[in-house]
Amino acid sequence: MADVPFSNFGASGVKSLQRGVSTVTTADLDITISAVDTSKAILFTDKATQTASDPQVYCQLLNSTTIRVIRQSSNTSTRFIAWQVLEYR
Repeated sequence: MADVPFSNFGASGVKSLQRGVSTVTTADLDITISAVDTSKAILFTDKATQTASDPQVYCQLLNSTTIRVIRQSSNTSTRFIAWQVLEYR
């Protein structure tokens, strides 16, 4: 992986920023976003844990238009995932 100079993330280095909060109540969830160049995009996520027994949740930028949320178990308690996709020039 090549180092990306910090200056690339200044206002002139950002091509797009998409963000949202999604409710996850099923085993897996696909979130549709506007297309990004995956070689120039970073996914940031944060999850709200209801209790210590809630399952781990993993997120990935699956392709140019999809964030996939994967639950570690079949526990269907409601989870909230805050996400941001930053695409730089």
